[in-house]
Amino acid sequence: MSTTSLLINDIRNKLLIAIGIIFIFLGTVGNILNIILFKRRSMWTLSPSIPLLLIASICNLITIYPYLLLRTFLGFNLPLVYTSSILCKMHVYCYYISIVTSTWLMVACCADRFFSSSRHVKIRAYSNMKTTRRITMIAFLVIPCVYIPTLYCYEINQFTKPVPCYQQNSECGLADIVNYFVFQSVGPPIFMLIFTIGTIMHIRQGHQVGPDIPLSAVTNPSTTIHKNTRINRKTNRANTRLLYAQVIVYLLCSIPLFTMKLYALIPLSIVKSDVRISVEALLLNVALWFSLVDKIFSFYIYTLSSRHFRQELMKLFRKNIQQRQN
Repeated sequence: MSTTSLLINDIRNKLLIAIGIIFIFLGTVGNILNIILFKRRSMWTLSPSIPLLLIASICNLITIYPYLLLRTFLGFNLPLVYTSSILCKMHVYCYYISIVTSTWLMVACCADRFFSSSRHVKIRAYSNMKTTRRITMIAFLVIPCVYIPTLYCYEINQFTKPVPCYQQNSECGLADIVNYFVFQSVGPPIFMLIFTIGTIMHIRQGHQVGPDIPLSAVTNPSTTIHKNTRINRKTNRANTRLLYAQVIVYLLCSIPLFTMKLYALIPLSIVKSDVRISVEALLLNVALWFSLVDKIFSFYIYTLSSRHFRQELMKLFRKNIQQRQN
């Protein structure tokens, strides 16, 4: 192995340690706070999509442990993933399950925003806890089944690939890329954009025309109806900002890994040098880190984008301080 290749590998290992420790620490603290906040009753009354964000935060923790932890060990020259076939398969499988489940739960949140922002009662009726439970069950049944081939395809000792724990043949590589395009890079963004545009249209229509009112509410005073409408709109705006900030970050941070997957599709007949393999391994790790940004830093994205989230966070801190003083 050349000196240049060794230098690139050393840079990659140092980045694995530094970024891995930062991601693990901030991601653990942030997602635990997400779980605590999203379990609060005041948050559940905000929207039926809050339980989905709660489950997504749990999935994000699964991404950190064991996936990020094992990758950080690589920087310390502890290649547990590269020496054990079981760890290789399981860490990739857990990565895909947690990442894809979290991503599609975000799509479901966008759909809930689309339904709840409509001025039509029948469309708004789809935004409820029953729908949330069904979506969660479907996600936990379908996604693990889709990625079962990963347990066969990934194997250790793939020394001609960007990393030794990689697909063992071209058929597995093609299946992995198809799954990535459908379930991560193409499918979720398309649905997110569709529901986002639909939500914006609903919100604009809501400002121009009053919402549909059920017959049972006709007897209520008009002031009560308008008050409830203002509260609903305020709630929608608060939850929409919280959600779409993370969606924007997801779309931006998925581009590097999408580019690397496209590069993997290019048929190359040349024999790759050690330097080229090392560079590809470094770029792949950077792309993987970028793809995790919205999952690892979701708490900080929510805090910066949502005033309601910040208020609930301050209430939590004040409650804990009061309990300690008492």
